[in-house]
Order: sequence, then C-alpha cells, then structure tokens
Amino acid sequence: MIYPKDHPRKTRQRPKFAPYRPGEPATTDQITMLPLIKFSDLDLLNPRIEHASRVLIETVEANLRGIPTGCVLAGPHGVGKTTLATAAVWHAGARVPWLVDEEDGRLDWSLASPVAQYIKANELINKLLDPKNDYEIDWQERGIPFTVIDDVGLEQTIQFMKDPATELQRRYYQVLDYAAEGAGHGLILTTNRSIDPAANALRAMLGEANWSRILKLCPKGSLIDLNGLPDRRVASSGR
Repeated sequence: MIYPKDHPRKTRQRPKFAPYRPGEPATTDQITMLPLIKFSDLDLLNPRIEHASRVLIETVEANLRGIPTGCVLAGPHGVGKTTLATAAVWHAGARVPWLVDEEDGRLDWSLASPVAQYIKANELINKLLDPKNDYEIDWQERGIPFTVIDDVGLEQTIQFMKDPATELQRRYYQVLDYAAEGAGHGLILTTNRSIDPAANALRAMLGEANWSRILKLCPKGSLIDLNGLPDRRVASSGR
C-alpha cells in the first residue's frame, strides 16, 4: 500500500467513515489492498499516459454525475494499464475512518475503502459468476459509481463446461447487459487483447453482443490502445 508521508499507524478499530475528498461517497464497506495511486503520481510527461489519464478522469467524473460511461485500456503486460485503472478507482473518492475520532482529526488510511469497485476478471468470471454462487449483480443499486474489471482475457478456462468459450461470453453478457442496458453502470476494462479494428481479439473473445454493449458504454475516443509503450517493469530493472 502506498500511503501519504504523514499517514497514521494502522488501527484494528473501525470508527465512523469520512470522505477523503469533497463530495458524498457511495456506500461500501470494502477494505482493499489496492495501492493508493493518484493520477499526479503517473508519468504525465508521456503524451499517451497523459491522454489516457485525461480520458479516465472524464470517465470517472461522468459516472459520479450519474452518466454510465465506460473505457477500455488495451496493451501488453507492463505498460501501466492496471496502474491507470487503480488511479481511476481512487480518483472517485474513498471512505477513510478516523484513527480515533472526528475531534482528533487524524485519518486511518490503512482502512481506506474506495467508493468505486475493482475486480480481477478471473475472480469475476470463475468465482463470483459461477452459477453455484447465486451472485447478484447489483452494483449500481449498492451505490458503486463504476467498476474496474482488470485483466480481461487472462481468465482461467471455465471448468466442467462443454463449451468454455461460449460460457465465458455468457457470463460477461450478464455484466455488460446490466451495465449498458439494465441498471446503467460504468465499466473500465483493462486487457492485453488487441482492440485494433483490423484484428480485434477482444471483440472475437467476447462476441458481438458483448462488444456492442461495450461500444454503447464507451464514448468515441475511450478505447485506448497502449501498444508501443515500454514495459515499465523492464525499464525499472535497468535493462
């Protein structure tokens, strides 16, 4: 977890929550170990990172205004898709409990809970949406402004199905139809599948019904291809 320099020590108590940024936060008690990343922490001197950050900020703010809006970040491993998506989650705000109480004034960032939702694609497809779990997609009703689904295309093969590819599309349809045609819910997807119109591997994997719902959610310019950016993990190793 990345904390502000003056963050207080961790406490086991969970006192009342307060927003860490102006605006009333949505209701959630999810404590996450997502690193606390802000857009200002990113390499905004890189024009493509700056552009992606700007589109994501517009996406977040549209969802906070109640306009269901989507965005897709595509590119190979290491270009910063998850980092950008994580910054979007925290940009929407969070509930942060008082370390002691409101009069004391200090916040316990170790128990910060973002108002937006972050889910790994594999957890969504192979755990939450497993039929035996009877999971209800009611994210908008629970006050979650938007959801990040990270690493679409890296799901493990769905077990014990005659046609895992079709079952994968069916499970994604539950989410995408809810978001685009049902309650209306913003989605930010990250994927290493190509979204190049000439060879759209994400479209091929999800199928036409799901792809059309992604396009309905995502305004023009919000399908962002990060191919060609350097692998930041390799760069950080000095290679």
